[in-house]
Amino acid sequence: MDGRLAATLAVILFMTSVSMVIISDDADATAESTVVGVVGQQGNSGMIAADNATITFRFIAPGGTQEITREATTDADGKFSVTLPFTEEDVKVVMGCRVAGHTIFAVPECISYDDSKDEFSFTLGSLTYTSGEYVISDKLTSPIIISDAKVAVGITITGDSGPVNGAEVSLFSGTKKIAGGYSSNDGLCTFPSPILIGTYTLKITCEGCEPYMETINVTKTNTQFSANIEEKGVPTVLGLTVYHILMFFGVIIGLILVAVAYVLCSRTWKGVE
Repeated sequence: MDGRLAATLAVILFMTSVSMVIISDDADATAESTVVGVVGQQGNSGMIAADNATITFRFIAPGGTQEITREATTDADGKFSVTLPFTEEDVKVVMGCRVAGHTIFAVPECISYDDSKDEFSFTLGSLTYTSGEYVISDKLTSPIIISDAKVAVGITITGDSGPVNGAEVSLFSGTKKIAGGYSSNDGLCTFPSPILIGTYTLKITCEGCEPYMETINVTKTNTQFSANIEEKGVPTVLGLTVYHILMFFGVIIGLILVAVAYVLCSRTWKGVE
């Protein structure tokens, strides 16, 4: 009797452990994470919500090689929510934009940009976790920015003595270099390709001049910009520039030479007499 009871208890314990494993596996298989964000686009008067925009999310399923894609569509306020079928914080998710003629222009700092692949990506670990959600952005002041319109942009560069020739001009969106070129004899730099409307960091470097940096807002009507760069300061000693010092010594040497010539001439005249 005792043997039968022990066997029954063993079977019950075995079935319980198997059930717990199955439940645990099912829980892992259905683990999900919710990611939220805001999408905006540049308007003539500033940032506006991008409604009905489709944002794509592509990743490799944890523990395998299967590529999975999810999509989210923004509402009237530019907000979206997407459920990703994993909770591992180190899984890389590549983000894209599926809106005709649009591309992702700029992203919050939690999103990484790979220049070699020209792709934006993130991991759950790089996002802020609050109220059960992973947040890419929650305000229109720091959204994922998409853009569609392109315009020809020109930068006119002047210095203390007029137009600057040969200055290197670069436009950056975050850390991503968007366009670059050099100024001509009239100080104008035009980029070889049209630029997406949006906010950029303008950087200018030129030999003999101080580095220049400015934030510019490119719109459909605001496409031409000007920059005045400063020449590098001349080194000074006791408040005098090198040129002033050289001029001073030049005058002293000139006076000495005049004095020497006067003495020699005086001696020569006395010898003649």
